[in-house]
Amino acid sequence: RVVLAEDNAPMAQQLQALLACDHDVDVVADGDALIAAVDARMPDIIITDIAMPGSSGLAVVRSILVAH
Repeated sequence: RVVLAEDNAPMAQQLQALLACDHDVDVVADGDALIAAVDARMPDIIITDIAMPGSSGLAVVRSILVAH
């Protein structure tokens, strides 16, 4: 399972299409949704944009690492 955090919809669609061949992909558009997706079910891989609305991808990854 992959969680892809990307706020640019066309980019998210392209990346999801590439990854979906081999993985289940959940796409989220901001840091808060990324945290919720990880809390709901820890993914095998997190791919995140760094600059997103709300919390940055780096801040979210740091908080995930501390919490899990």
